[in-house]
Amino acid sequence: MDKSLNYSPLKLPIPKKAMVGLGSLILVSWAIITVILFVEYRKSKALLTEYSPIVEKYNYFKNLGEQHRTLETMQLPETVLKIVTGDSTKVRSSKEKTDYAVAILFTKNDCSSCLETELDLWQKFYTHNAENLDVVAIAKITPLTTQEKIERELGGLWKQPVYYDKTEPSLFEHLNIIHTPTLLFYEKTTRKIIYAHLGMVGDRVGPESFKQKVAAWLKLKGKMVNLDYES
Repeated sequence: MDKSLNYSPLKLPIPKKAMVGLGSLILVSWAIITVILFVEYRKSKALLTEYSPIVEKYNYFKNLGEQHRTLETMQLPETVLKIVTGDSTKVRSSKEKTDYAVAILFTKNDCSSCLETELDLWQKFYTHNAENLDVVAIAKITPLTTQEKIERELGGLWKQPVYYDKTEPSLFEHLNIIHTPTLLFYEKTTRKIIYAHLGMVGDRVGPESFKQKVAAWLKLKGKMVNLDYES
């Protein structure tokens, strides 16, 4: 048999150096890809850390919007609402238990919490009052510059009519202040805060007018209520 007629596949021997070079190239490529992915991961993590407070605040306000829509259909019991005025210490020390209570929380200009946002004040206020207050009208009193700072931090969401109250000098240390009333509903059964931004307190109105406006707002919700106002 003629061996020259035997078929043999073409074999191209690969040099050992080429094999080593190819392996090295693959390893270097994987190393570069790993470094790039790691750098991008760190960038993404840094961005997430940087913007997480913004996302968290957005989600909080979005949730407030959902709660506000719930408030539009909320049924309020017919009851006497008591308004308590004074500083935060006086309000916190209130031991009265009612189905629904209204409190106006005043923060004086020399108080360190004036530098905090209203959101922080609400949370701290409810820490002390959630058990005995359901409806709370919080009045934040700050210097004008602090109020502007709050509006910037909150994206201008709470631009509110202002008034200067000269009838209660014990609550005000100078005239350059802003009084921003807000009505909050706290639901004891679900332990959730239902938020309502009144936006109805006009310029230069007194506590009596505020009481009447709260009563009018509640009547719009279909409930005839009497407000027992205490200064």
